[in-house]
Amino acid sequence: MKIAAYAEHERASLFNLAFMLQQMDLFIQTLGMGALWNATVGAAKKQHQGLPYVICLVFGVAKESPSRTEVGQFIRKQPEEISDRPDRPFVEAVRLAPSSRNRQLWYLSCGERYVDFYCKKGGLLDKTLFKNLNWLDMGIAVCHAALALQQEGFAPNAFTRDGAPDKEGYDYCVSLTY
Repeated sequence: MKIAAYAEHERASLFNLAFMLQQMDLFIQTLGMGALWNATVGAAKKQHQGLPYVICLVFGVAKESPSRTEVGQFIRKQPEEISDRPDRPFVEAVRLAPSSRNRQLWYLSCGERYVDFYCKKGGLLDKTLFKNLNWLDMGIAVCHAALALQQEGFAPNAFTRDGAPDKEGYDYCVSLTY
């Protein structure tokens, strides 16, 4: 089975699409099914309600557990590589979030009751072939942070923070308050 996702090919739309689709992915896994994001699977329609096709979430009954049981099964960057406050509990949730080509392009800059998300600037391939994937990855990362914060009893809110400081080598994406 598959869910075809459609959105405008711009940062905010791709980010939002991934934020919502990742919640579906996680829910599907709680049902004991496996899920896979696949940008190469074609959709029945190239457009839906005027929006272009972006990606499919392919899912079905898994032969084995769709979830990893040990943190050691993940190939991920260390918390210090992705955040200036690696001690914050939501950093681990973001660190374990999936990303296209397992690149983890995000960086989290943490304030007292907020976190700014940044996306690493890439080379030519990232700016052309993979640019949509970068913003999908960011939506997935923020979804994991928001869910971790909710688990801790917070009510996170995403917004664009005017005056978010520049971070060399990264583009500002979004902020969460909590």
